[in-house]
Amino acid sequence: PSIEFTNRDKPNFTFDQEYRSLYSGTKDLGEKLLKPFSNTSICRLRIPFNGEVSYRNYLYKVINYPKLVNATNSLSNLDEFVNACYKISEFMRSAKFTPGAKIYNLTQPGYVTTEEVVELLKKHNIIEGKDFFPSYEEFLKTVRAPRSNCVLKSCSERPDTPFTLTPVKESLENAIIQYRNNE
Repeated sequence: PSIEFTNRDKPNFTFDQEYRSLYSGTKDLGEKLLKPFSNTSICRLRIPFNGEVSYRNYLYKVINYPKLVNATNSLSNLDEFVNACYKISEFMRSAKFTPGAKIYNLTQPGYVTTEEVVELLKKHNIIEGKDFFPSYEEFLKTVRAPRSNCVLKSCSERPDTPFTLTPVKESLENAIIQYRNNE
């Protein structure tokens, strides 16, 4: 990716940007409201997935959407996200507070493209292949609001983080195996 956002970077895709959505804009507003509070943690989730068969799961969407846009993104394993939130809350109980909220990008280390996810699903015989939009601009013609595609630098890569997260491709492969077994 050309840009990897850290926990200190201002969010993109906000109400003051050319490309925006209600979902992303309200997340940005929420962060602005919470930042002054020193006893607060902001846990950023990015495209959740796990091994459950659910229409809210990124894997389900890739499998079932008739046509996909190839984009590079960070992803968050929902099971690891919840565990990390718990560890952060435990850490916050014992921490000495400094001014301002702590922001955690709870994404798996690394990033993937939609095509790489499709290849993993093919490898595990869940799909045979997928159709892709020829460009992001063609994709935008089919949706009500643009979609954010970005890479967040995982907080798991910071030395002050009290946990580690599984690298994205390994985490995806494990979730795909669970997904296949849950079908």
